[in-house]
Amino acid sequence: TCNILYVDDDLAAGKALSALLAEKKGFQLRHTQLGGEALDFANQERFHIVLCKDMLPDLPGQMVLRSIQQQSGDVVAVLFSGPGPRGSAHLVEGSREIPLLPNLANVEQIATKLDDLWTVQKGRGQERRYLAVFRQKHGDFLKRYAEVRRKYDLLKSEGS
Repeated sequence: TCNILYVDDDLAAGKALSALLAEKKGFQLRHTQLGGEALDFANQERFHIVLCKDMLPDLPGQMVLRSIQQQSGDVVAVLFSGPGPRGSAHLVEGSREIPLLPNLANVEQIATKLDDLWTVQKGRGQERRYLAVFRQKHGDFLKRYAEVRRKYDLLKSEGS
């Protein structure tokens, strides 16, 4: 099950997205209207995808997403404005914003992108598991490499 946190002060948009996801299997939505409440939920539950409006009544959406990403590095974070005539959605990765939906007119567009976002999130989880296994198997090699690299950098700086 993909746990989604939807942060938007528009109650009607939250209900519409919830109704759309009720038709899809494998998605569970938690809707909140405030950024502070979203941060509380993120402390209590693990979310795979966080969809956050850029302008919330209490906090900036970017701040909410950054806080959640610091807690859970593998969360897929989406910052959006709208939906409406000038609406858009961006995938937030660190300090970068990657256009996801340049013309976000309605919540249905977000619902159609959720399958793709869930695929991205599952890929990140798999990548983390592979890295953990690699580190476990080759930890000694990585430590020796770091030590040799440090010595090399030291000798290089002394020779300059």
